[in-house]
Amino acid sequence: MTAARWRLRASALLLLMFSAANCRRGADAGHIARGSAQPAADAADPLPIIEYEIPTEDGVTLYVRAVGSPFASSTIVAVNGGPGISHQYIESLDEFANSSRKIVYYDQRGTGRSSKPPADHWGLHWQVKDLAAVVQKHRNRREAAVYVLAFSWGTLIAIAHAVEHSQHLSGIMLVSSMAPSVRKQDEAWAQGAHAVEEQYRRIVDASGLGCEAYKRAMNPVYFANPAHPKANGFIASECEPSDPSAEIANALVEWDFRERLASLELPVLVVQADKDLFGSFGAEEIAEVMTSCPAQVVLLSGCGHRVLDECGSRLLLTMDDFLAHPMACAERRRRRPLSTPDAG
Repeated sequence: MTAARWRLRASALLLLMFSAANCRRGADAGHIARGSAQPAADAADPLPIIEYEIPTEDGVTLYVRAVGSPFASSTIVAVNGGPGISHQYIESLDEFANSSRKIVYYDQRGTGRSSKPPADHWGLHWQVKDLAAVVQKHRNRREAAVYVLAFSWGTLIAIAHAVEHSQHLSGIMLVSSMAPSVRKQDEAWAQGAHAVEEQYRRIVDASGLGCEAYKRAMNPVYFANPAHPKANGFIASECEPSDPSAEIANALVEWDFRERLASLELPVLVVQADKDLFGSFGAEEIAEVMTSCPAQVVLLSGCGHRVLDECGSRLLLTMDDFLAHPMACAERRRRRPLSTPDAG
């Protein structure tokens, strides 16, 4: 790999970070002891919220938050974007939980309330092991379906996990997906880097801004509508002093899952925004290579990279349809292509 590509990848990975990457809540804020429960806020029939920890084989402790009944007929394990941030910005998915559907979040190693790994344990291999541990914890009954829902950087973890552990899953949902090959992802990063550089140049004296002010100023680039109410949002109450994004970027070497995706027998939903600053390189490559069980690709019009924040209700409707109308791989092959725009 050329030095130029390494520089591009390292810088672009940092650009992938959600706007709160350097502006997050403190690691000990609002901690709830293992096994405790609290009602979901503003719910007519409150669903239990359980927070607990999962130890990993290399000594990391993963923080997990589960919303919904332990006897739900389906579980969705959510993998947030980043890298280097906690799951908190996707907690609006709580509203997707109900009496038969449980939502499970976890903080990736070294972020949020999960502990820091050994120095050489930041890579994709270990990220996949962590997701596998969370999925395994929630495969509590044979009849219960388990899905993985991933965003941005998290989609690479989900893809790598799916090709290794498809037998443990009922399907995966990829939102603003990274590409299954680094070659194609480099193109996405190059496009995104250009958009971010343009936004940076619009900020006067950006280098002198504090963490929160800088992130608020950069946020709009991730939205189709820069005037969206959340485009100037700020989730966290403070900036964490330690940011593992650089360690993760350095640990991410080559990857190419195209061949294994071609033979993957697992329902896959890909949700792509038409105004994503990183383009649709990931969605297009997934649709191209998945021949054994074609992926369903839904294009959301008028949405940017931050789909959950900008087009959340349409995203939830798309996912709900995918879950409510499962399509076997044989039917998917007959109906290919499965790429469609949403109702908008």
